[in-house]
Amino acid sequence: MRISLINVQISEGNNIVPPLGILYIAAVLEQQGNEIQVFDIDPDVSPCIDQVRKFSPHIVGIGCYTNTYPKARRLVAKLKQELPQAIFVCGGVHATAKPQETIRELKVDYLVYAEGERSMSQLVGCLESGSHQEIPSIKGLYYWKDGEIAHTGPPDLIDELDSLPFPARHLLDYRPYLVPPGMIRGYAMECVTTIFTSRGCPYPCTYCASHIVQGKKVRRRTAANVVAEIESLVRDYRIRGFYFCDDLVTGDREWMMEFSRQLAEKNLGLRWACQSRVDYVDEEMLRPMKQAGCVQLDFGVESGSDKTLKTMKKKATADEARAAFALMHRMKMRACATFILGFPGETEEDMEETYRLAKEINADYTAFYFLTPYPGTPIYNMAVQNAWIDPKLIAEERFTHRQAAVPIMAIEHSPEKLAAIRRRFQNRFFVRNYLRWRNLRFYGSLLLALLSSPRDTGRALAGFFRTLRLDDLVESVFELHQRRHRARFGAR
Repeated sequence: MRISLINVQISEGNNIVPPLGILYIAAVLEQQGNEIQVFDIDPDVSPCIDQVRKFSPHIVGIGCYTNTYPKARRLVAKLKQELPQAIFVCGGVHATAKPQETIRELKVDYLVYAEGERSMSQLVGCLESGSHQEIPSIKGLYYWKDGEIAHTGPPDLIDELDSLPFPARHLLDYRPYLVPPGMIRGYAMECVTTIFTSRGCPYPCTYCASHIVQGKKVRRRTAANVVAEIESLVRDYRIRGFYFCDDLVTGDREWMMEFSRQLAEKNLGLRWACQSRVDYVDEEMLRPMKQAGCVQLDFGVESGSDKTLKTMKKKATADEARAAFALMHRMKMRACATFILGFPGETEEDMEETYRLAKEINADYTAFYFLTPYPGTPIYNMAVQNAWIDPKLIAEERFTHRQAAVPIMAIEHSPEKLAAIRRRFQNRFFVRNYLRWRNLRFYGSLLLALLSSPRDTGRALAGFFRTLRLDDLVESVFELHQRRHRARFGAR
């Protein structure tokens, strides 16, 4: 069957992260013998309707997040007009968080809930063979039955992740994803890409919806399987570095040490980074990681107030953060720290504790975000129950941690006060975050992007004067830089 898969973005200039979720599904469907077309676009900026119509797919699959949901709705409506015979399927984090509303509002035929490879593969098999009577036995689906929405229950999660083919990156022009600065924040590199080594997270953090898609049970690929994918990326795309997007890649220290040993033996000369928890690092694990090319760990410190950390159910302490960053400095490895402002019960003094901790641990890159109540998270349910947000406000572009002006939810303090606090905190770290000698070549490329797009440069400056946040200006410049390269590549 011919299948078009579309990942709906919020901005064409901001997609340095390949859509690995939809590329995994594409790889499984391609392995099944289907002909696959993939798009990773902002459909309001780069329309794909003509290309999809020419491909004449039997099935159209749409993936979106909460902040791209309005664009997905518009795109599906237009595609349904152009392809009245096609079968429409949606999936992704927002579809999993709000399945009933999504299938009803998008008016699609099927919704794939949570982990999608197995469910989508089985659905396509039934549709191709005409075995529609078997569809109710496919776990992880929402579909229409006699005018009502039916649900087959959650999917059985894939335990043997090595059984999955590598993401079908070849179905996209991959060059735009390799443009600097890359995914290692504050460490500008070209030819850096992303990889997943595991799925699942058992932690109950109130602001995170990861578990609704990937489950709470941690499942891991073997180290050898991950190294094989890295070797293929070096061979096919000449990557110079990579970033692990897993929630808990350092959660199994024996796995990480074995992976580091195997990667070091390959002598590929790569630089890489990953996420970690402050209570999941030790010198014995970091030593082989560093020898294998690891240059940075990103820690979700989130708060300097133990009271607030308990509120968010982080299951970590400020002292553990101090110890983790002291270890990273001792090991001479870069460390990134992220923090979240605006939790229930968080006083101004609690936020000042966060600021003091951020200065004390002296991360190589420091970022402050507003608490954002993403659908599917416990904090979203609390926000609706307590009228902290309008319950009708289920999806729009402001549902992102990169909210430049004011937060969409303010509980203990006014939105303007939270914005002022965040601005003061974030601007304090501008020099350490961005001004690095090793990034001089990249800064020259940014300057060319600014000079070549005076109108867009003016808009970026106007945005800065509205928010007075230096990091927002930098991210706008990064977007101009990415957009310039996309135009050069002619990528969709």
